[in-house]
Amino acid sequence: MNRSRIVALSVGAVVAAGGLAAVVGPAFGAAGSTTTTSSSTTTFTSSTGTTTNASPSKSCNKPYPPATPTLTLTDNAPAKGVPSGTRVTFSGSLTSNGCSLNNEQVTLYQQIGNNQPVVVGSGKTDKSGAYSITYAPAVTASYYAYFNGDSNGGYLPAQSSSVTVRVK
Repeated sequence: MNRSRIVALSVGAVVAAGGLAAVVGPAFGAAGSTTTTSSSTTTFTSSTGTTTNASPSKSCNKPYPPATPTLTLTDNAPAKGVPSGTRVTFSGSLTSNGCSLNNEQVTLYQQIGNNQPVVVGSGKTDKSGAYSITYAPAVTASYYAYFNGDSNGGYLPAQSSSVTVRVK
């Protein structure tokens, strides 16, 4: 790993080269300290020669560029079907790179044959990224969940796989 050494006695400075960044100055320890960061390890070297390595913890900040999250969907209807008008719970989760997306709107769509999909319900994800939407289907149809992305641009739209609920 290449290192740049800068001595700064009263102000901090940042040096970036080749995918690494070094931050030096009194704000980051003793005057003359050096911090070198790579994607997996941060190394702090003080002017006395002491070196400390730290691995970054999992970060759940919004990604840049925006990412497409993973949206799942399941239902609690038995495979043999349900009587018309029986309430079915559709549930799933919204995650991105192992992080839960909370307080996000998820919309449930119903599609009967080749007809245009229609909205039949919506809900918000909880702190673990889980959501649940209840609907009482009258006919056999396919359903999918849709996330429209977030207003801050950190996450792109996502659509779940379809599930079919058979009505007897």
